[in-house]
Amino acid sequence: MSDVVRTARDLGATVFVDYLHEAGLADRLRRPGQAITLFAPTNEAFDQLTPADQESLRVSLLEQESPFLLHHVVGGRKLHSKDFKGEQEVETLNGNTVRINRYNHGMMTVNCAPIVRKDQQATNGIVHLIDQVLVPPSNPAGRPTIPEALFNDGRFREMSRIMLQSNYVNDLRRGGPFTLLAPTDEAFQSISALELDRITNDPDARLALMKNHIIPHTVCIPAVIDTHKMKNVDGGRLELSCNKSGVYVNDGKVSSEQIIAQNGVISIVSKVLVPDRARSVMSLLEARPELVSTFSRLLKKSGVEAYLEKPNITVTVFAPSNYAFNQMPEEDFTLINDNQEKLEELMKHHVVIGRVKTESISDNQKVDSIDDENALRLKVYRKEIGVESAIIEESDIEGQNGVLHVVDRVLTPPSHNLMELLHSKEEYSMMADAINHVQEFEPHFLDTSRNKSFTIFVPTNKAFEKLGEENLNSLMKNRKRLKKMVQNHVVDNMFSTGSIHTKLQYNVRTEYQTVKVHKEKNGLMVNSAHVIEPDVLTKDGGIVHCIDQVLVPEGRRKS
Repeated sequence: MSDVVRTARDLGATVFVDYLHEAGLADRLRRPGQAITLFAPTNEAFDQLTPADQESLRVSLLEQESPFLLHHVVGGRKLHSKDFKGEQEVETLNGNTVRINRYNHGMMTVNCAPIVRKDQQATNGIVHLIDQVLVPPSNPAGRPTIPEALFNDGRFREMSRIMLQSNYVNDLRRGGPFTLLAPTDEAFQSISALELDRITNDPDARLALMKNHIIPHTVCIPAVIDTHKMKNVDGGRLELSCNKSGVYVNDGKVSSEQIIAQNGVISIVSKVLVPDRARSVMSLLEARPELVSTFSRLLKKSGVEAYLEKPNITVTVFAPSNYAFNQMPEEDFTLINDNQEKLEELMKHHVVIGRVKTESISDNQKVDSIDDENALRLKVYRKEIGVESAIIEESDIEGQNGVLHVVDRVLTPPSHNLMELLHSKEEYSMMADAINHVQEFEPHFLDTSRNKSFTIFVPTNKAFEKLGEENLNSLMKNRKRLKKMVQNHVVDNMFSTGSIHTKLQYNVRTEYQTVKVHKEKNGLMVNSAHVIEPDVLTKDGGIVHCIDQVLVPEGRRKS
């Protein structure tokens, strides 16, 4: 076993050892009885030094006991890798500190230089071979904090401006360690001046943008060897990944250069990482092509996109998923796609003024869409939030000028109230007659003008005919029986098929008795009746489910 200098040479760090001799440090580090930790750079590491760092090394060699080289030496301690801790700072013999990190996959770094051979025992200490040179701070007072390091580097003027405007400088001075993912000024040029102004003039969006570039711990770029999910200081998610072409954060490439600061590191990225909160609602849609590309395209085609980009307004958009449009009957989709007026009307029906977040939604709440005719009725179910007959699949995607919710159905404006709907379709005529008969002696029965939501199961004429002519005639002549029958099809609330889960049975209270509702593979069941046409909305706040059997009341009314 040899001393640390000879051990470093035996490990192949001959350039480093030659510099130790040139600086007159080799004899000092060879003395027995010491406890030295030596971080010895490989020969190749010196080839990676920038011209400026090479000059710093040259000048340092002229000084007594080169501070540049002493930055690789920890005196009085044998630091074994098993004792390394994450974010551990240790003082080197030049008076500055280095930061040690260890990662779950086993890599260990010193000031983000990977340790390529660890724990090489020597008679007077321990040697760790590293693949980068540890460049000491140029200022004798030590390294600058992250803000000062950013401000002093001429490549980050735009990021510096946003940091100052966000009043986040002191947070980054006092705390840490942090990783600042810093886009260059060139990266900011890929954002339009209009969009950048919109973000920077909105304090919340500006701060969200700033925070999306800060990770609350040290991330050394060489340690990114796979896909890693990380959280920024605001709790938002970032994805760091590695492939043949380099390291990426989301879809922005990360430079191999890292700026070591007093309280963390600065990594240079090629793209601005715009979080949802700093995007316009239109940008939120465009960022999710796999989910809402059809709606996004139709919104632009309709001209309603321009409304979403108006200054000084906020909107909530209920965007049907691509799957929702695929479920539309082909003739209906062709109609809106080919008719500009109908397309604009449909798109406006999905947009409301103001921010509507799910936490503030109450059951049966109405919000006015910008089509100026039809309100949207919001529903609070046990596990979901509904909008008309749709269910919100992805909620509360908050942007700079509004909120985006993705829904599982296209929100088609209703064209009839309940009785108009029943009279418009021949197969509903018997149910329409039954309601009319009851209203003849009880005018306020099923009064849909009360601004309440309701569900009505409407048997087809064929369903009524299954009762037999004699029973049907008897039913229509008996006012009490007829009223009970109609009441047994009416629910004093609105529920869509999307709110019903498979493998569960729901006891739904009608205005007369309780019916059992459950979902099977081929659709919804109400008692033993099949729902053959679900979720037909009416202008007076109702939803109609067409069924193939009459729900005949069983015995007495159940309270």
